[in-house]
Amino acid sequence: ATMMATTMTTTMTRGGVCRANVRGRGRGAARSTGPTVRASTHAVAMHVIADVAKADDSVIGPAVCVVSALYIGQVFWNGSREILAITKELEGKGYDVSAIQKLKELKFLKRAVDTGNKGEVQEAFDKIWFARAKTIAATGDIMQVRRMQEYWRKRGVRVKELRDLDDLQAFMVKKYNKKR
Repeated sequence: ATMMATTMTTTMTRGGVCRANVRGRGRGAARSTGPTVRASTHAVAMHVIADVAKADDSVIGPAVCVVSALYIGQVFWNGSREILAITKELEGKGYDVSAIQKLKELKFLKRAVDTGNKGEVQEAFDKIWFARAKTIAATGDIMQVRRMQEYWRKRGVRVKELRDLDDLQAFMVKKYNKKR
């Protein structure tokens, strides 16, 4: 039996479907039902990897840089859009979230707001500001320190010096360390 070379070329259709064109038949090769057959994602990926491996190193490096930059840009773009959407939603419900710019903190606060329980919302705010307190005290600028002091002053806790963080921790334990 003779072996024929089987070649596969891939193209992306307008609908985002990856098609593979298989030509030639060798021993054990499947017969094509038409000029173009759909290939599994794995087969297409392996074909693309093989094509990339044939490319010159001077092409691969810049291509990887561009793809990486696009991916990282997309992550930041999506994150900033999500921060903006959650901020607008919470401000629309009457909550002041101007000091909260981290996506993780906004999502945490949004989950508390979605429960509809005002006590859980206050607890979420307290936990966010408590988590920030030590970092702000150690590395924050004067504006961050003043915002933190103002928040805790409204809650009835004096935070002026580093040793006052112990009082803040005692407040949090007393207020929220209950069995649920």
